[in-house]
Amino acid sequence: MFHYQLIYKTNLIFKDLKMIVGITGLNCSGKSTACKFLKDLGFQSISLSDYIRKECHRRGLESSRNNMIWVGNEIRTNFGSAELTRRAVKDFKKENIVVDSIRNIHELAEFKKLENFLLLSIDSPIEIRYQRSLLRNRIEDVDTLDEFRAKEKEEMSDNENAQQLHKIIEDADYIIINDSEMNELMENIRNVLEL
Repeated sequence: MFHYQLIYKTNLIFKDLKMIVGITGLNCSGKSTACKFLKDLGFQSISLSDYIRKECHRRGLESSRNNMIWVGNEIRTNFGSAELTRRAVKDFKKENIVVDSIRNIHELAEFKKLENFLLLSIDSPIEIRYQRSLLRNRIEDVDTLDEFRAKEKEEMSDNENAQQLHKIIEDADYIIINDSEMNELMENIRNVLEL
C-alpha cells in the first residue's frame, strides 16, 4: 500500500509556478519511472548520472555501477562536491525541471539555493528493489540479496566527496513508498506536487 510522508513543512505552493523537483532514492526504487512520468508531463529531465556517464565515455570506461561510483567520487574530489549540480543548472532550459540522481549533501545544498526546489525520495522495501534489479539484468547488478545490501552500503558514505544517499533521503521533503503498481506511483506524485 502506498503512502507519502511529509518530512518537514514547506511553504511552497507549486500550482502554476516554476518547479524544480529533485528525485532521490536507493537503487531500483522507481526514480527513473518518476522522472519519466514528470518528463511526459512536460518537465525537463536531467540526471546527474548523465554527467558521470559522459566522463566515463570520455575515459573509455564502461558505465557500470562501480565505474560510475568511482568516477562520480573523483569528479567531486577534483572539482568540488557540488560540481555535478553546477553542471546540471547550466543546462536548465524549461520552467519545470526534474533532477535525478542527487547523491551528495553538497549537490543537494546547491539545489536548495534555488527557488521552488522540492526533494522527493522514492523508496521501496529492499526485497522488491532486489527483484527489480534482477529483472533489469544489467551488468553491474548483483546476484544475491546479500550482495545487493552490501553494494547499497557503499553508497552511504560519510566522505564528503562520496555518495551519501542516506543523508539525502533523510533530508527529503516527501518520501513516497513505491511498493505497488506504477499507476499508483504516478498518481501519488501528482498528489504530492499538486499537478
